[in-house]
Amino acid sequence: MIASNWEIVASEQAFVKRCGECGDEIGSQLVCARIAERLMRLCFLYKDTNAPYSKWFGTAFNRLDIDISIKQTIQVALSANSLTEREDKIVEAQAMVADMHNSSGLTDIVDYQIECYFGRDIKVIFADKFAEATAEKLKGTALENIPFIGTLSQFGGLSSFADEKKFYPQIMRLYQK
Repeated sequence: MIASNWEIVASEQAFVKRCGECGDEIGSQLVCARIAERLMRLCFLYKDTNAPYSKWFGTAFNRLDIDISIKQTIQVALSANSLTEREDKIVEAQAMVADMHNSSGLTDIVDYQIECYFGRDIKVIFADKFAEATAEKLKGTALENIPFIGTLSQFGGLSSFADEKKFYPQIMRLYQK
């Protein structure tokens, strides 16, 4: 689950800014919200606490025993009226959750920094590093070759899974009796 959520963040981490630069404010807000949800889910996982369904998700997150600055930074990112503030805060929140990962002892320390996305003026932490570090710990287990799609309720919007033809047989099996 941890690897899956980091992979989901990684798949869209540059899109908050990219959507905004193309004039797609709603798209930028939606991507920010999806990343925020994944970061929140990671917080539940690092605290070994089940995340409730959507009706209670925000309430439970607000009650979760984590640094208040993570909660505040995610809230600011979600309510940001400017692209710059939205990008800055969602990336800052990613860094804070990355620090939770590194403190968890689940993997070796993952070195990261807020940096430019392949030379572009887009800030990221390259969240895929956390997915890869976690995947490394899954080697030799029954989970080694499972795609990083999260729970069944999470994978619907994952273009990295749904748009890959190699996964079509697995997706089709989900719908077979």
